[in-house]
Amino acid sequence: MTERLKRIVNALKRQKESEMRFFEGVTEEQIADFEIQNCIQLPQAFKEWLRFSDGGELFSGDLQLFGVAHQPTIDVNDDWAPSSDYIVIGSLSSGDPIIFRKGKEAICIFDHNCGKVHADEIYGDFYAFLQDIPSILGDACEIEEILEHKAITPQFLENKYGFKLDEGTFQNGHNFATVYSSPFAVQFCGAQFMARFDFANSNLEYMTLCPSIKVMEIPKQYREKFLEIYTRNYPSKELQEIKREYCTRKLRAVYGNPNYDTPEISIWRTKEYRIVCYSIFGGHDEYCGGDIRIVFKETSHCKQPKFVKKV
Repeated sequence: MTERLKRIVNALKRQKESEMRFFEGVTEEQIADFEIQNCIQLPQAFKEWLRFSDGGELFSGDLQLFGVAHQPTIDVNDDWAPSSDYIVIGSLSSGDPIIFRKGKEAICIFDHNCGKVHADEIYGDFYAFLQDIPSILGDACEIEEILEHKAITPQFLENKYGFKLDEGTFQNGHNFATVYSSPFAVQFCGAQFMARFDFANSNLEYMTLCPSIKVMEIPKQYREKFLEIYTRNYPSKELQEIKREYCTRKLRAVYGNPNYDTPEISIWRTKEYRIVCYSIFGGHDEYCGGDIRIVFKETSHCKQPKFVKKV
């Protein structure tokens, strides 16, 4: 099993609110025989899934995946396919089939009511599709819901939402811990983000929300470069502008105008926390520029850009 699929499977198993039913995996030979008999080639990432689980019922049956040996099996002549160019490999509880185009790696959801595939429901591969499933089904965790809890601890996020608790460290007399929502996205201000929660001595100090590449409107001339630097987590002026414009637009729609606003930083204040969105150029956190940071407590070990202190 590839590391990417392993992370996704572990995250699925950590989900507490939904039942995940995996089936016995099949062999390379079984997959090859199915492909030969039906004159098709299955997407590589999907074949990796089949070797782990030949089909499956995820999120309490809201997602049904088909297999090559276990029932229900993939029917290459499935009437739910939009045309003979597509193969159905599963379905949502809404009845919308999960499909791929013959010879392609991308996975799509076919809206049978509209009779088309929506642009935001096309995924680069089966892994990307699996990662977005909670959002598709409306099961994605909402940050607003988390913020309502008075005692947010690493164990709470791990047990309640299935988030991944990273190994803690001990520095300068403080116990630090980090929790990640990855590989699944969370919802905040009606948009998708990857979330990171930073704790000191079990107290949540801040959370960082990084917008999902898929939901941002990236200009064509920047897209290839953006994906490269985003993957490397490397800052650039283009990346800063795209991320910050997207994040501040979402925040303004919910929280109104910021209490403090400059070309470098925007801050919204509430009684319990501050919401910060800033650019690294002029700041000091080279990896989080353009992201949203929700700050709960100022401490000497809470890494913040120096100009925040001007507020």
